[in-house]
Amino acid sequence: MAQTTIPSCRIDLPVEIQALQADYARIRAERWQAHFNTNDYVGDWSGLALRAPHGKTDTLYPDPTATNDSYRDTALLEHCPGIRAMLSSLRCDIRSVRLLRLAPGAVIKEHRDHALSFEENEVRLHIPIVTNSEVQFVSNGASLAMNEGECWYINASLRHSAENRGTTERVHLVIDCVVNDWLRALFHRAMTLAQPQIVEQIVSFVRSIGIPVEFGAVGEDAVLPGIRIQQAGLIVDLSTLLYPGDILHEAGHIAVAPPNIRRAMDGTIDPATDLEHAGELMTLPWTYAAALHIGLDPAIVFHPDGYHGSSESLLDNFRNGRYIGVPMLEWAGMTLSRQQAATEGGLPFPHMTRWIRES
Repeated sequence: MAQTTIPSCRIDLPVEIQALQADYARIRAERWQAHFNTNDYVGDWSGLALRAPHGKTDTLYPDPTATNDSYRDTALLEHCPGIRAMLSSLRCDIRSVRLLRLAPGAVIKEHRDHALSFEENEVRLHIPIVTNSEVQFVSNGASLAMNEGECWYINASLRHSAENRGTTERVHLVIDCVVNDWLRALFHRAMTLAQPQIVEQIVSFVRSIGIPVEFGAVGEDAVLPGIRIQQAGLIVDLSTLLYPGDILHEAGHIAVAPPNIRRAMDGTIDPATDLEHAGELMTLPWTYAAALHIGLDPAIVFHPDGYHGSSESLLDNFRNGRYIGVPMLEWAGMTLSRQQAATEGGLPFPHMTRWIRES
């Protein structure tokens, strides 16, 4: 993912909202603590600590100086099986977990928190358990409509505020997590799918070089989530697509295949046939060149959840001119090495002389 500031985004995490609401009903009568930043709000803003430094129920404040190891579940979390199940699904270190309640008429003034953002390796996730249409949450100048059961990331290092203009309370499950590769993959998916023009760019390019792309449902035999090769073309299922960049990668497999193999490509990729014509080795540089050609950050294609954990090293090699697989593309007549380009007066890789292999 390009290292730009992410103010907020919806994260694709499954949430069993009815289980969370049942947990809230179970502990609603507990003693809620007024929020500690008394200068930052007007009205009733209070919380229950479910995970806190040393497991103290009365410690609502997520101490930034505390180590990850010092955070413990509080006694209240024992009464919340739905929230415990939600937390167990997060494959990252979890620091503070709280229920935060904003009463009708309460206002959280515009403020910012210290070093609490994706870019600073700690993220705050909000899951509305109870809310209403009159709640206004503003992050970095943008109004966010967060619905019950959705999971949202809020860059708390940026200015944000909230106001409950409704007649019922607003209760969020608020989770602070330490960024790791699993979270980076979730954020990558959230940011790319939030920008449908990325899918449009990729699909438009793939179609322009003669590879058919259709949108529709794909089965469990999909070569990658949301993508199936069908009759030398692609079927893309936007409801299950994890990474738009995978569309470009699979198109690359089709593009670098010899014509006789390409015409027979349907369903999954035959590993033996792919190895025989060095398909994966050729697809890597093809995909990198295609991303640059259509103006995409190659990190959208070489995402952390792919390439057997080697996406970062692959990107580093390509960005520093260590072009893996380019001799095979040159041999197939699809690009030129620096030496051959100098001899012929053409442009070297990552420029491509053709996008589809002809022999």
